[in-house]
Amino acid sequence: METTARPKKLWKKILLGALAAVLALLLALVMVLNGLTGVAFMAEDEFDFGTEYFKLLEHSGKFQIDWYECGLWSDYSSDPTNPSWERLNWKLTPVDDGWFVVTNRSDGQAITPMGNGITPGTRVALAPYQEGNVAQMWKFGKVDDTYCQIIHRETGLVLGLEDGAEPANGVHIALYEWSAEPETSCQWSVVCLTDNESVLQGVEITEDPQPTKDETKPEIKSVRLIEENYIEIMWTLPVVNSELVSNYTVTVNGHTVDEEEWGTTNYYDGKGDYMTNLQLNLKDGLEDPENAKLTLAIVNDGEDDIATKWEVSPEEASESFGYDAFYTQIITSEEGIVIKSDSTVDMAYLDNFFATLRERIVPLLHAVMEQEPPDDSFLRRRYPVEGQRRFSDYLMEVLGLDRAHCAIGETEHPYTLEFNNKDVRITTHYHEDNMDFSMYSVIHEGGHAKYELGIADELQYTCLAGGVSMGVHESQSRFYENLIGRSLPFIQAIFPKMQEFFPGQLADVTAEQFYRAVNKAQPSLIRTEADELTYCLHVMVRYEIEKQLIGGTLAVKDVPGTWNRLYKEYLGVDVPDDRRGCLQDSHWSGGSFGYFPSYALGSAYGAQMLRNMERDMDVWGPVSRGDLSGVSAWLGEKIHRYGGLMEPADVVKNACGQFDPTVFADYLEKKYSQLYAL
Repeated sequence: METTARPKKLWKKILLGALAAVLALLLALVMVLNGLTGVAFMAEDEFDFGTEYFKLLEHSGKFQIDWYECGLWSDYSSDPTNPSWERLNWKLTPVDDGWFVVTNRSDGQAITPMGNGITPGTRVALAPYQEGNVAQMWKFGKVDDTYCQIIHRETGLVLGLEDGAEPANGVHIALYEWSAEPETSCQWSVVCLTDNESVLQGVEITEDPQPTKDETKPEIKSVRLIEENYIEIMWTLPVVNSELVSNYTVTVNGHTVDEEEWGTTNYYDGKGDYMTNLQLNLKDGLEDPENAKLTLAIVNDGEDDIATKWEVSPEEASESFGYDAFYTQIITSEEGIVIKSDSTVDMAYLDNFFATLRERIVPLLHAVMEQEPPDDSFLRRRYPVEGQRRFSDYLMEVLGLDRAHCAIGETEHPYTLEFNNKDVRITTHYHEDNMDFSMYSVIHEGGHAKYELGIADELQYTCLAGGVSMGVHESQSRFYENLIGRSLPFIQAIFPKMQEFFPGQLADVTAEQFYRAVNKAQPSLIRTEADELTYCLHVMVRYEIEKQLIGGTLAVKDVPGTWNRLYKEYLGVDVPDDRRGCLQDSHWSGGSFGYFPSYALGSAYGAQMLRNMERDMDVWGPVSRGDLSGVSAWLGEKIHRYGGLMEPADVVKNACGQFDPTVFADYLEKKYSQLYAL
């Protein structure tokens, strides 16, 4: 039986082997025809891409791609206790045909080329992941058993060190031409964190990778008539497509609009859409513009109609979508006040803004005042100035202010002085019986300094260096001062160090007590000493008076009486004299009319920035550890680096999306309702 069975088994093995060989040849032929051979990953079935994280190491293996601006940093991701550990970890999410989205562990954002018109040399950065966005898809092309190229789906370009730079901390990553024999600067190893040894080899690429064209078409959101012949149109770009922002023609009611008559602004709205603002200044205007029917066609490269034609009036469109667009409107003195802080703000805009705040804040303040106030008596103990100086140095360190480029001094009134992004100086004032005054002055002025220090090098010594507007500038200072500096996670992070600086004064105080004390709401006379809840009411008083002064309905001699009446109405306090009343600020005596609203706008902008920041990343985890690097990086990317390159409205849109004052009111209601158990 054994002698007759063996030949049958052998014959079967030969047949099966031949069949497997034929199938392998057919599979190889198909893959060659498609320009790809091999398997997607070495031992792919060993990896659970839903849970595994990976390191992306450059050729030497000493540096890896980091979350911050997608630059190289030393390989310390093996230490999970390091605060920066998560930002060096990447998740690979399969899409189709071997393509992956590469997202960061710290905030879930995806590696994406920066800007539009992607060419060799274009840097990559992080952007919120959008399903179906080919600009965020990558394939790993095999170089050898260790290294691969990381190939971009939309362009066929590959990741490499910027300009062939040597590996070092801070070296940026950019896109370059694919090569069958790539330079080591374009070679990477992909290491699984589970065992720190498994290497994803990638697929074999036999031909120059071909770009994948994105056929997604935008969706029009609103059409708005601003003036007789000035129209604003908003549409979304559901995915990033570099061809959509420059290679198109525009027609309105069948007539092509001259390129000199339109301009565009592009920004991410924080909700998954990229928005484009198309501004048309039609030379010939429109017949009966308020009731005009608009037929809009936006054509890419003269080939594809990439927008749906609309047959609606601008008013209907605006009402249907509820989109109150930003725009510039100059108001004469007969009509109201010209606001100098932001060219995108007019009197109607501010009236609506302050009306919203007044409607929400005044009842909230009344409810708060009915509750038992927190004990803040320990803030009035004696805090030696020398200890406060050392504490200020510590706060600057926590803020990430480089002392080689940012100094601190002492003045009667704190301020920030900037010369360029390598020399910014802040000041504070120390009161031995009021330690928190200097504490929050340093954080506030530090926010101004962070803005100036973060402006791009290429803008220095030009008219575009410096903050874009006071409203945006105040948003940064008040963001750090209030939204971060007065938050419980931040105070819990720094409080042990505070007790080291002031052991006798804070020995019987907890971080929770300190948090409640520095957020105590109390109507007061002096704007600069006001708490976060009542501060905007101080600004409203000044705004109402400025409107009446410029509009000619209030004489200068009547300012004190109006001031006192409004303080009683808004804040419920009696003003004893003009020194603590209408003469307390230096703005009007220096001619700075229209400046005060920037403070309130800054606070409101900041609240909306925080909301969007929380959608993009984990804010409070790192802050609770005293790590503000992620917060600063987000603000730097959205605001700081642009300096005066963009209009204030565009900077606000870039960081906030569509501005909505109710976000700030919601923030105050939530915070103070929790503080006072309302």
